[in-house]
Amino acid sequence: MLHCRDGSQVVVLESARIVRDEEQRIIAYEGTMANITARKRAEQAMFAEKERAQVTLQSIGEAVITTDRDGRIDYMNPVAEQLSGWRSDEARGEKLGTVLRCSTS
Repeated sequence: MLHCRDGSQVVVLESARIVRDEEQRIIAYEGTMANITARKRAEQAMFAEKERAQVTLQSIGEAVITTDRDGRIDYMNPVAEQLSGWRSDEARGEKLGTVLRCSTS
């Protein structure tokens, strides 16, 4: 993080290398810096939104199960754990049909 004269802060991504002469003595450093402040702010906002969603999913009264596109479980809230008998960490990666068995009787 860089501190600017006006007191603001800028997040940068730096890439640098050492430049040596023929005798391998360091004669300079060269590199680039990219301002990634906006990207960092977006990442922080996305993380905060994900945290809010997690709290909501943990506290609602219905069972919530999310899967990937192959039908493998990513997440189960406590109600889904109670109904299925599986803990979320045990179910993660399992096919939905393995964890959630519904009968029509």
